[in-house]
Amino acid sequence: MISSASSLIRSSAASFLARAWTLISAVSLRVKILGMVLALVLVLGGSITLQVRATLSRTLLMQLQEESVSLGRDLAARSTDPLLINDLYGILQLLRETQLNNPDVRYRWPAVTPTRKSPTGSA
Repeated sequence: MISSASSLIRSSAASFLARAWTLISAVSLRVKILGMVLALVLVLGGSITLQVRATLSRTLLMQLQEESVSLGRDLAARSTDPLLINDLYGILQLLRETQLNNPDVRYRWPAVTPTRKSPTGSA
């Protein structure tokens, strides 16, 4: 059973190669050269396109990470005073300004919870 299937595959592959060879030998040398040049151009163009895409994606991701670190450091440096004096409105304004000035920032979340003071003065 297996030998008959493999012989069938061999015979169909051989007949395909024979038909392909007759088709290739039927065209002129000029068409063959143009076909090879066209195939070479398509392969090289496709590989260069894929290489440029991969390099560009990697570069843009690195720049986005660097921008986010820079934005986080800037926000941390500007929010120290409002955090020390517990100015929640100032922190919220700072977050709004950051989001308005940087369109890549999609959301803001103040991670500061207001503290309630008890009547005795202790938190």
